Amino acid sequence: MKCWVCKRQARGFGHSDTRFKPTDPRHHPWDWVFCSRRCQDAFHALYGRWKHARTQGIPIPETDMIDATEIERACLQKCLKAFGAAAEAIGFDKPLGEYAETEALQVIGAIVTCFTNAMAAHHEMAKYPPVRGMPEVRDPLTDFSDLEDKAFWEKSQ
Repeated sequence: MKCWVCKRQARGFGHSDTRFKPTDPRHHPWDWVFCSRRCQDAFHALYGRWKHARTQGIPIPETDMIDATEIERACLQKCLKAFGAAAEAIGFDKPLGEYAETEALQVIGAIVTCFTNAMAAHHEMAKYPPVRGMPEVRDPLTDFSDLEDKAFWEKSQ
C-alpha cells in the first residue's frame, strides 16, 4: 500500500471515518493509509479544510509541502547530471521560458526518470540490512557461497 499523500510505502498509519459504525466497511477506508504521522496530519488538515470549505463555501489556502528526506535530497542531487544532459541537448542559450512543450517534457522526463532510478537503486541497496563482518552487499536468500566447506555441513561423529 502506498501513502495517500506522498506515495511512499505506507507504514501502519491509517484513517477511521467516524461517521460510520466500526462494523461498516466505510469506517476504515482502505486507501487512506500513510507512511508517517506527518503525512497523516497533512491529510487530515487537507480533509478538514475541504469539509469546512464544502459546508461553508469558503475558499481555502494551500497547505505546506512535505519536506524531502535525506535520501530524497541525495537522489535529487543525482538528477543534476540528467538535467544538464537534457538541457545541453536543447541548448543552454535557450531560456527555460522559451522551451517548446516537447523540450520541456524531455527535461522533465530526464529528471523524473533519473530520480525514480536513484530511489529504486537506493531501496534495492538497502533491501537487506548489513551483516557485521560481511565485506560486500549480497542477497542472503540466494547466495550461499560463503557456506561451502563449513564444519556444520559435515555430519557429527
